[in-house]
Amino acid sequence: MELLLGITILYSSFHLSSSAFTPTNSYFLACGSTSNIPLATDNTPRNFTPDSGYLTSNSKSIYLSNHHLSSNSSDLYATARAFTERSTYRFELDSQGTRVLRLHFFSFTDQNHSLATARFNVSALDRFHLLSGFSVPNTQTPVIKEYLLWADTSELVITFIPDSYSSASSLAFVNAIEVFTAPTNLIDNTTGPKQVPPSQNVSQLADLALETVYRINVGGPKVTPANDTHWRTWVPDDEYLFSEKEISLKESTKPENIKYAADEP
Repeated sequence: MELLLGITILYSSFHLSSSAFTPTNSYFLACGSTSNIPLATDNTPRNFTPDSGYLTSNSKSIYLSNHHLSSNSSDLYATARAFTERSTYRFELDSQGTRVLRLHFFSFTDQNHSLATARFNVSALDRFHLLSGFSVPNTQTPVIKEYLLWADTSELVITFIPDSYSSASSLAFVNAIEVFTAPTNLIDNTTGPKQVPPSQNVSQLADLALETVYRINVGGPKVTPANDTHWRTWVPDDEYLFSEKEISLKESTKPENIKYAADEP
């Protein structure tokens, strides 16, 4: 099995680019839902559809409903798909290349199950270990895990495995799944600095599995899927500043001063 490489992504406060991003191959699933959930405020708008058609026939799952969803929470977290045994989603791919995978988790309690006690593993393409012994605390904030996966097959396979060693009832779950083609120039696939020994060069990044650990808008405000063409969320950098804020300055420029390449999302 290949190891998953964690990365930290930083972003300057230049806000939006001028070109839209349209993936050639995309899936947006509302797991456990029986109806579509449109997100009209996204840039561009998206429609999350029921997930049942993407589960393999041998998957063992139940769907759960959140009857206490707060009014300011997304409808994506009103349901969940819970798995009692090893279960798999399959997504057909139209080409090889890097795919963005986002897994949404929001624990809640229904009449018979508490998702906060679930502990499980998630893998992709039968070779990337994405999550191990993972659990989701019972808070009002969803947990979103994002990965960039190199796929050289005709389908993307995502497998959920309940932790059989957990003292709680064995469950795995997910609330929503996003799979879509990444822009071809999203990852720099060149070798590392020349002064670094060849054995330590980090090259061919696009051929690996990368995890987004932090996404920070340095010097700027929070950016949401409503104004990011990859439907990403960027948080301000204030709470991550190691030094005193009083000795730092914020600089900005007008968006029209930034010149993007024609194919740059």
